[in-house]
Amino acid sequence: MLVGISLVSFLLQNHLELCYKAYILTFIEVGKVCITYIEKEKDLEIMSSAKTMGLGKILKKISNVGKAVIDKNSLLPKSFIYYQQEIGYIRLQEYKFQNGKIMTKIIRYKDMNDKIGEKEENEYEWTEEFEPYSAFLSLLKNSSSGGTIKVFYENKVHIINHRFLAEDEVRLRTVSFKANLVEIEAEVETQAPLKPHGKWYLWVDSGNLLPLKLRVNSTIGSASIILEKVKGDPALLTNVMKNNQ
Repeated sequence: MLVGISLVSFLLQNHLELCYKAYILTFIEVGKVCITYIEKEKDLEIMSSAKTMGLGKILKKISNVGKAVIDKNSLLPKSFIYYQQEIGYIRLQEYKFQNGKIMTKIIRYKDMNDKIGEKEENEYEWTEEFEPYSAFLSLLKNSSSGGTIKVFYENKVHIINHRFLAEDEVRLRTVSFKANLVEIEAEVETQAPLKPHGKWYLWVDSGNLLPLKLRVNSTIGSASIILEKVKGDPALLTNVMKNNQ
């Protein structure tokens, strides 16, 4: 049951928006993340935005937006685009997945005034690796068991191991959820300044497979990302994943 988390949830067919707040030291709000899922006839579109706020010069300079198109039958990616601004580092990545190939384009910008950037294009063999959005779907789907996920990012394949730790209870405002607690090995080397580090912990609603809470570690510190608002159909993800089985 989702009504209550100040999250007033109402149904919009084939649409789900999840918004989170990021905290350090439990109570200091430092950012906001929103993820939108739109179910189409053959695909699942996923869009996200994230931005830090309100604490120091460094955190004010971190923001990103992205989008992926996922095949509903296989949960494999069709396309991925991701724009980052991280402490002066500005980059756009675009991937297309088709016919056993990954076509990539990465543009790096010197600063906000650079409208052209330095472009790099490549082509790689695709053996059905995920990109970050579809990888996260796979993690949610297998949150009660664990496993290994191969993720294509920054023109190379990363191995992400995750395991189910326990059944847990998460209380968000006035609502309690039964959740699968998942440990994620997040030692992934990336080019951007904000690098994943150590172990991450994810609480996944065992009923609708919604990500409820995420505890992350990175090169600039630790934070908790907590669900604050649900808009749309909370069963969208489970329905898509059931059709995939």
